[in-house]
Amino acid sequence: MQWSGLVAGQRAVIDYKGRLLFTSYAPQLWNTDTRAIPAVKRALDTGTGTNISVQSYADAMFAKGQIFGSAPPQGLVVMHLRTLALGNNSTSSNETRAILMQFDDITEVLERLRLDDKTLLAVVAPNNTFVGDAGLTEDLIRAAPRDGIAQVQSNGHDYQVLQLAITDHEKHEIGEVVMARRVDGILMLFPHARLVFVLAMLAALGIATGTVLKARRITGARVA
Repeated sequence: MQWSGLVAGQRAVIDYKGRLLFTSYAPQLWNTDTRAIPAVKRALDTGTGTNISVQSYADAMFAKGQIFGSAPPQGLVVMHLRTLALGNNSTSSNETRAILMQFDDITEVLERLRLDDKTLLAVVAPNNTFVGDAGLTEDLIRAAPRDGIAQVQSNGHDYQVLQLAITDHEKHEIGEVVMARRVDGILMLFPHARLVFVLAMLAALGIATGTVLKARRITGARVA
């Protein structure tokens, strides 16, 4: 399932020395040093590459480069990066001439994943910070298993929760998608209702994430 494309969201352009040339978050800013961002430094060192990650706007690595301006938004962002490299193919000596970046706010991603008004969604970053629907509490997020669906009680209600890893094109985990749905009394409606409900949740999440992630093609990252 693909997450890619330079077709929407905010943009930034960085030159071959790691200097910010443009950011749509603060068009008046430029010539700042972005090399504190590991993905940028790696692209400059290797001369080519792509990257996708889930980050907090407030992460210290963004402060010096001011890609998000002097007053960064709150929450999480999906960061896509790719390099424009020129070089001699016979010697495999590539040199990064520019770095193109795209940023998608997690709240907008969640809206594109939206199944209905009863299914709660959240994205969890590697540092365990998360952004999600108001009813999706931290205890529900932490209870979501990797190997199936769990039934959890929260604030006097029963929920079924599941979790899927978000991985990049090299299968490195960059975050998690968590899904929860309140099921008070639903399992008493008919025999085997739990199995039917679990399968429906998995199918719905698979369809939703596939629809969103296939719409973009910058890094070949996927949900797995």
